[in-house]
Amino acid sequence: MPLIELSALLIVLVACLVLPRMPASGARRLVRWWTQLSARQGWCVVGIGSLALAIQAAIGCLVQLPQPALHDEFSYLLAADTFAHGRLTNPTHPLWEHFESYNIIHVPTYQSKYPPGQGLALALGQLLCGLPACGAWLTVAAACAAATWMAYAWLPPRWALVAGLLTVSNFRLLRFWGHTYMGAGLTLLGGALLFGALRRVIRYQRPIDALLLACGVAILAWTRPYEGLIASLCAAAALLAWLASANRPDWSVLLRRVVLPAALVVLPLTGGIALYNQQVTGHWLKLPYQAWLETYGVQDSLLSLVVRGDLRDQQAHAPQRRVGSEPTQADWQLWEQQRGSASRKLGRQWAFYVGLTLTPVLLVVPQFARRDWMLFALLTCSAVLVAILLQDTHGHAQYAAPVGGLIYVLLAQGLRGLSTSFRGPRRIGRRLALALPALVVAMLAVYVFGQWLPSPVPDGMEWSLRRAELAEQLARDGQRHVVIVRYPPADVTGIHWQEWVYNGASIDDAPVVWAHDLGLNKNQALTDYFADRHVWLLDLQSQKLRRYERSLLTGD
Repeated sequence: MPLIELSALLIVLVACLVLPRMPASGARRLVRWWTQLSARQGWCVVGIGSLALAIQAAIGCLVQLPQPALHDEFSYLLAADTFAHGRLTNPTHPLWEHFESYNIIHVPTYQSKYPPGQGLALALGQLLCGLPACGAWLTVAAACAAATWMAYAWLPPRWALVAGLLTVSNFRLLRFWGHTYMGAGLTLLGGALLFGALRRVIRYQRPIDALLLACGVAILAWTRPYEGLIASLCAAAALLAWLASANRPDWSVLLRRVVLPAALVVLPLTGGIALYNQQVTGHWLKLPYQAWLETYGVQDSLLSLVVRGDLRDQQAHAPQRRVGSEPTQADWQLWEQQRGSASRKLGRQWAFYVGLTLTPVLLVVPQFARRDWMLFALLTCSAVLVAILLQDTHGHAQYAAPVGGLIYVLLAQGLRGLSTSFRGPRRIGRRLALALPALVVAMLAVYVFGQWLPSPVPDGMEWSLRRAELAEQLARDGQRHVVIVRYPPADVTGIHWQEWVYNGASIDDAPVVWAHDLGLNKNQALTDYFADRHVWLLDLQSQKLRRYERSLLTGD
C-alpha cells in the first residue's frame, strides 16, 4: 500500500505542475457547491457518519466478518460477552488454571484486564444484532461523525467538511478499528467530543456543550486512561486560561450552564468506574490492569515474549507465568527490539494518520498553525505524542486516538493555508489543496474495491481462521466438546503469538471449551468436571486433533 500511495502522490504532484489550469468559472462553481454543501452542518455530520457505517457494514456483511487473531481482541470480546449477559464480571472458574489466557484475569474474578469502554461498545453490537463487530462499526461511524462536528468548531465550514472527509477516507482507520476488535473508534469519539465541546463551551456556554465535554472526558477514561488524561489536562489548561481571562462570563452563569451540567455526567460515570473496579478486583480504586500485573508480575509487552516457555514444557499452568525463572538477557534484547525506538513509534502514527499522500500538508502545518487555537491543537497533539514516546510500549496508532480529530483539523488547516499560497501562474497551492483530498478519497475507493478481490490470508490470521473453523465444525453436531490444547516446545518459533485458549463469559455453557494441557493429573480433573462432553487433544506442533482418551493410550 505505501508503494501505491507514493505512486499516486507523484501523479498528483506532476499533474499540479503540468496540467492546464481549471477555468475560473469551473473553479468558482466547484467552490460554491462545496460551500453550500458544507453550510448544512447537521446533514454533513450525519452524512460522514453514515458513509463510514455503510462502508464497514458492506465489507463486513458481504465480504467477511472480522476474525479475532490478536490477544487484545479476545480480551475485549470476553468483556463484551460478559456485559451482554448483564454482568460486570464473572466468577472465577473452579478449574481456572486450564483457561488462563493473555490479557485476562481469573482472580479475584474472570474478566478482561482492559477498561470497560470497548467491551461495552462490542456488547452493544452483540445485543443489537448478535454481532460484536456491529459495535465496532457503530463506534467508528460515530467517531467520524463526531470528528466532523468537532471540526466545525475549529474551522470555517468548507474546511471543516474537508477535515471530516479526510477522517472518513482514512482506509487504515476503517480497516484496523472497524474490521478488528481492537477498538479505538470509541477513543476517537471521546477526543472529538472533548475538543469539539471545548471550543463551543468557551464560545457559547451552552449546557449541552458542557454535557458533551464531560461525556468526552468519561469516554477517554473508560477507554485509554493514560493518553486520555494527557488530552484532558490540555483541555483543562485551556479552560483555566479562559476562566482567568477578562472574557469569561459571570460565575453564576458558569455554574448554571457549565459546571452543573458537566457534573451530571462526570459524577455518575466516575462512580460507575469505581463500581466496576470494585466488582472486578474487589476494591473501587484498583483497576483490572493492576490485578493482572499483581497476578503475573511482568510488564505487558515483555510478557508476550518470554512467558510461553514453561507452558510448552508443561511445567507451569499459566501461559503468562514463568515459575521459578527470570527473563533471560536474550528475552530482554528481544523485548527491546520489538518495543521499537522513538522514530519507529512516530513512524506508526505518521503512517496511520497522515501517510505519504498527506505528507506535503503535514510539512506545512507548523507554518499555518502559529496562532491561537491552532497552536493549542499542535501543542496538544505534541504532548500526547511525547507521552506515547515515554511509554514502554510499541506505540501503536490507537494510542494517539484521543487527538485523532485534532490531527485532521490541523491537516485541513494546512490544506487551507496551501490554497492561498504559491500564487504563481499555475496556482500550485490551490491545485494541491484540491487534489490531495480527492486523492485520499480515491485511495479509499481503491481500498473498498480491493476488499472484493481474492487475496491470500495473512500469516498472522491463518491460525485464528483454523481455530474458528474447528470450533464451528465441533459445534455443528449439536454435541458439547472440550479441546485440550498442547503447545509445541519452546524452540518452535511463531507459536507463542497463537493463543488458542480463549473462552466466553460462561465457560460451562459454551458448546466448545478450550483448555490448556496441564499434565495427566490436572487433565483428569478437567475431564471429570466435563464428564458429559467429548474431550479432544489438539497438538499444535503436529496440527492433529484426536480423541483425548486415545492419545493417552498411545502414550502421546
